Amino acid sequence: MIERGAPHLPQRRRVLEIGTKLIAGYAATRLLTACGESPSSPEIPTPYWSIRSVDTMKQSRDNARLIGQRLNNPEQRIQMLSIINHEVRNIALLNSTHVAIGTPYNDEFLPVAQAYFLAAHNNGLNVWWRSNFSEFEKDSSNPNQGWFGYQHNPNFMPIPAQNGQPAIPGQPGKIREFIQQNGHMFRKGDIFTPWPEAENTIDFYNNPLLYQQLLLDDYAVTQPLRDKGVLAGYFSMNGDVAKRLDPGVVKQIGNVVVIDHYVRHPDEMGDEIDFLHQRYPGAQIVIGEFGAPIPDLNGYMNPQQQAKFVGQLLDQIKSRGSIIKGLNYWVDIQSSTQFETSLTNFLPVYNVLRKTYGASAKAQTR
Repeated sequence: MIERGAPHLPQRRRVLEIGTKLIAGYAATRLLTACGESPSSPEIPTPYWSIRSVDTMKQSRDNARLIGQRLNNPEQRIQMLSIINHEVRNIALLNSTHVAIGTPYNDEFLPVAQAYFLAAHNNGLNVWWRSNFSEFEKDSSNPNQGWFGYQHNPNFMPIPAQNGQPAIPGQPGKIREFIQQNGHMFRKGDIFTPWPEAENTIDFYNNPLLYQQLLLDDYAVTQPLRDKGVLAGYFSMNGDVAKRLDPGVVKQIGNVVVIDHYVRHPDEMGDEIDFLHQRYPGAQIVIGEFGAPIPDLNGYMNPQQQAKFVGQLLDQIKSRGSIIKGLNYWVDIQSSTQFETSLTNFLPVYNVLRKTYGASAKAQTR
């Protein structure tokens, strides 16, 4: 993932700027006309994707502490809930099925997760949980810290009690507790990822067995969610890591491969999908993150160039047919890949996504 490091505090001020731009009586029709028409592209038959998601990480994770403070303030709670609802409503009007939230799983942030959960279901969406406990992540500028100043916990693997020392639950144990304590926030059709891009903490290249054992352990503890119809597992990872997984492990974690993949040229997306399909025959492939522009890869793009590039990415994904189970656009706002500059101002790429997601939704009824 791009920009998955520790949240940057100055960016959180943007939540207020977004909130002040909300207009009472906001009309859904403005969403559908503000963007204009998308650039033309060759007609490609659209498969039905059962997962059509948009990621809110720049708000639901990076601003989680500030949002939580405002939700706990009686004078600001209603406005904050309205902002979240409008953000999610914009995603729903894309013909999405899911909204992805990056809110950490720590107790501190549960009010934020609950607010997004309620907004999602009020707008007819399922939730894709894509986060972790803050202490198991690493701040790229300070390896001793996790997200939001939490002390980094290196004991992410479970350790049984021995020599008089108590057992260490590790990250999978914490995930088990989170599920047990918050089962009311999961509904049939939701997706739960216990640890997106674990390779940002665990060195996959030097210790692939440890990395894959974590996937197996996390998959095991999420069985109660699968029993109630939640798609639990869906371990998103960078494409280079996904290429190197043991095919046997892939089958044991649900036979689903989820890649967070950004490319210099749209054809590279298709090449990646083809490689994974050949390496893991029978596995379902999900694009856990895609979008443009990424400055380090694509440089600057004006709004029309962005819309054209994303349209070409979608064409590459569409052309792979039923190989692809779903996709998650990263991200809605506050990033170079955004499709809105405020909750009432949309870029042309919004309409590109709306048309493609909408065509996929119609394909469900064929």
